[in-house]
Amino acid sequence: VQVALISHGKQLFNLWGSAPDVDRNEAGRLLELVGMGGYADRPCGELAYGDLKRLELAVALANDPKLLLMDEPTAGMAPRER
Repeated sequence: VQVALISHGKQLFNLWGSAPDVDRNEAGRLLELVGMGGYADRPCGELAYGDLKRLELAVALANDPKLLLMDEPTAGMAPRER
């Protein structure tokens, strides 16, 4: 999510350094928004399929879209996760 925020802000030179605190805070806010706040420090490879879908949504929202078209965004998720 931080990389998406940095690339959206056209700050790619920061990609190899530490992310600015503003991007870290915004990434945390987006993760909280999709219900993933407690997973911020976990590698993506350890996440369940439903959690990956929520992470993808946070990445999409990081680009501050005016309109977000989604094709079956909850496919494969349990009813509780939807």
